[in-house]
Amino acid sequence: MNNADAQQLLPVTVLTGFLGSGKTTLLNQLPERLNARRFTPNSN
Repeated sequence: MNNADAQQLLPVTVLTGFLGSGKTTLLNQLPERLNARRFTPNSN
């Protein structure tokens, strides 16, 4: 991987867990708690 490729990478975090373990709750609370401006939760 060269420097140009490294600049185009997008950091992604994948959150997994059992049904009812609070994944969606965590995703809903993260932007508020972190004062995140660049945060896009995506749940399915």
